Amino acid sequence: MFIPFEEVKTLLEEQELEPARVVGNKESQSQGNKIVRPQGVIIQDTWNNFVFPIRPTPRIDTSKFDTIEVIKQFRTQYSSFPSLYLPWHFLVEIIGSRYYILQMRPIDTKFPMDNQQVLKAKHYFDNEQITNFFEQPIRDVNEMLHVCIIGDSNTDVYSEKVYRQIGRTCLAPFFRNMFITGSYEKSLFNFNMGKKFKFNSLIRFARR
Repeated sequence: MFIPFEEVKTLLEEQELEPARVVGNKESQSQGNKIVRPQGVIIQDTWNNFVFPIRPTPRIDTSKFDTIEVIKQFRTQYSSFPSLYLPWHFLVEIIGSRYYILQMRPIDTKFPMDNQQVLKAKHYFDNEQITNFFEQPIRDVNEMLHVCIIGDSNTDVYSEKVYRQIGRTCLAPFFRNMFITGSYEKSLFNFNMGKKFKFNSLIRFARR
């Protein structure tokens, strides 16, 4: 189930937790902070995140509304980082028995760091694809759409439902309408996703 940004804000307000924080230049609504055409999609999780890891909780995505805990941890651990939204466009979690995709950032708003800022910050590169992305910069990370899955993809277990939900909601509409050009293999990036996450299954469901 997809929950758009305005509905997410309402949910957070009901939890007495608003998404807005201090506004920095990277969060402004100026034209320079807009994504004109996304250069691709980055798949990542919260635990093994390449620049904003969320630890020590939640490591396993429970059936509770763990987005609240992610927001609290982000604000605590990155309090010096000015952000109006969470850094990811989509946050994926399971609530009850259903997977939900919550839009945590306007689609046309850039990721709040560019390649050079990531390299200068404390970062974590755990696979060849992410290392090559930054060593041979063809794309910029702030021009990409970011999908983040709650938890640790080395230990969590994923059913086909999560691949179907991400593929049909976060990938297929953008590729099908040529909003993102190129094949899935060339425009979809695995940033530190663990061994439990089947990347090929994600591509398979996106193509259906």
